[in-house]
Amino acid sequence: MIPPKKIPFTRFIFYFGMALMIAAIPLSRYFMSVAQFVLTGFFLLDGMNMDTVTGKFRGKSLPTRFLILLPEFLKEMFRNMIRKFGVFFRHRQALLFSSIMLMFVIGLAYTTDFHYAFKDLRTKLPLFLLPLFISTSEEVNKKEFRALMLIFITAVTVSSFYSTYLWFTKPITDTRDLSPFISHIRLSLNVCLAFFTLWYFIYYEEHRPWLKKIPFIILLVWIGAFLFILRARTGIMAFFITWPFLFFLYVLKLRKQSVKYAFLTAGIILPIALVTYFGIEAEHYLHTKPVDLKKLDQFTPRGNPYTFDTTLSVEDGHYVGLYICLPELRASWNQRSTIKFDSTDRKGQMIRYTIIRYLASKGYRKDADGVKKLTNKEIRFIEEGIANINYLKRWHPRTLVSESVMAWQAYKKNESVVGYSSLERLELWKTAVRLIRKHPLIGVGTGDLKMSFKNELTLMHSPLQNAKEGLFSSHNQFLNILVLFGVVGLGWFLLAIIYPAIRTNGFRDYFFLIFLILSLVSMLTDDTLKSQDGVTFFAFFYSFFLFGRKNKVTI
Repeated sequence: MIPPKKIPFTRFIFYFGMALMIAAIPLSRYFMSVAQFVLTGFFLLDGMNMDTVTGKFRGKSLPTRFLILLPEFLKEMFRNMIRKFGVFFRHRQALLFSSIMLMFVIGLAYTTDFHYAFKDLRTKLPLFLLPLFISTSEEVNKKEFRALMLIFITAVTVSSFYSTYLWFTKPITDTRDLSPFISHIRLSLNVCLAFFTLWYFIYYEEHRPWLKKIPFIILLVWIGAFLFILRARTGIMAFFITWPFLFFLYVLKLRKQSVKYAFLTAGIILPIALVTYFGIEAEHYLHTKPVDLKKLDQFTPRGNPYTFDTTLSVEDGHYVGLYICLPELRASWNQRSTIKFDSTDRKGQMIRYTIIRYLASKGYRKDADGVKKLTNKEIRFIEEGIANINYLKRWHPRTLVSESVMAWQAYKKNESVVGYSSLERLELWKTAVRLIRKHPLIGVGTGDLKMSFKNELTLMHSPLQNAKEGLFSSHNQFLNILVLFGVVGLGWFLLAIIYPAIRTNGFRDYFFLIFLILSLVSMLTDDTLKSQDGVTFFAFFYSFFLFGRKNKVTI
């Protein structure tokens, strides 16, 4: 019997670090950092010649051995580190990708806010460290790669179960709260990547019996459903852009022409049906029945006059502005809430409009009796910025339509963007374009993003000028790069992402191509590289899929 091959200790450190990292990406920012420390240890120890160290003190006494061991060990570690960096500098694709970090370092030369700049550089460190560690280590084989991706799927599943537990047991008023470990947008990207990995295990691993694929099919259905429970628009958009791509690749490989044309027809009809459905829902939402104001009650039960404002928004086919008595609303609300009637809710919206909309969605009149009918729980919902009872219901496409239509109505009527994430992004994109025009070539520098946005929003007299700190960026990675480093920086950024993939045939690899589509789509509506979880997700999977595998999956 042949004894099993022993895994060198340093290689074990590498596997442990990679497994910890791939499990931490959807679960824990803290363990992302721990995993990088483990991989740093591997990088320093891998390839060291311990015979060189121990040979220096053979025949010496024990105390002498101890005294000379540490300096000899450190010298050998330093020589090994120089050798590893030599390997890294010869790996041109990994070097080019990691140069994204260099761009942020160069941006220090003309920044003014060094506190923000150095904080941002710490966040960006994975862009340098992960390609360094992965490209200078031995590539994982097919079996090892599969094991690591199964760990990733398990971690995503655990995160989804915990989020669902929160969904059913906690008073969740904002879907961001469903992801306590990392940003819900980044979690949605992890969910998408896990979904398409499961699809690979089901469809592309033809040598495995279908009976063994049943658990993967169950997980695929669950993770796909969880993406919609999470309701992160970025992840949903990335999913619906990536899925048709895979669908058409699958159809084009079909041999039977009749089946191929049937699938292609379905692939064309489905998007048209979805657009039609959302159009019908939007029309239903905005369509109002004629109202004869003279036939409506003019006074509240307390004898105070109602006002009727049909210029306010329309929800579910009804005017929100019917049966309003502001004096009664103000007095009754101030008795029940610590947030005063003339203040703002926790989303930054004028709370009087949140109250009016919520009462309208319940079918209540906007007077003292209407406020009296609200439960204490509903008072808390309104304080959190929930303006419609339907927003508290489990996910339904109609909710997405109503939120979008309400945001557009508010923007058209009074230029309000606060509290509507999609309209806030439009305002921030407009601000980014103004900044790019002022600094087109090399941008404002690494540390001046937040300050530049804040100053420009003030100059624009934007309603976002006093918004929370997290809004002082474009929420678009490409626009952020343009603001920070100008057209030179954007060209560098795109080259560093695309050229290594071209040189390594990455665009023909299933996993890398899926990952890149998901990442680039997310960058259109989010600052993917602004937070630790976003940077780590991007840097790790880019390096792992492109530089860390022996066996690519050609599609």
